[in-house]
Amino acid sequence: MAMFLMTVSHNLRNRLVKNRFQHLGQTVHKYFHQVLDAMMKFSKEMITPPSFNDKLSGISNRRLRKVFKDVVGAIDGTLVHACIPSDKQVPYRGRRKWECFQIVMAICDFDMIFKYVVVG
Repeated sequence: MAMFLMTVSHNLRNRLVKNRFQHLGQTVHKYFHQVLDAMMKFSKEMITPPSFNDKLSGISNRRLRKVFKDVVGAIDGTLVHACIPSDKQVPYRGRRKWECFQIVMAICDFDMIFKYVVVG
């Protein structure tokens, strides 16, 4: 699990994880994919698509309920810092030439919980 988390969180290559944990590259590869398969099964159980049936659950004011009658939540886009391989960085560059960003659009309900996120 530690090898998987280090690889995913720090965007490390197999060779660096192999040196860090003092295992063969084949062992790192094997256990990385075992944990990845388990995480994919876990995500199917835990991550569910949003249900937009409880539209106004967070609004307690009656006047606001009338104004925001069919509103699901707030939608906004933002730039998020991204780690991109050096040969693919050109489309992701920001105003400063050394920083890379990715656009993220998100829908948040009235309880400030993300209901939907699109990256691209």
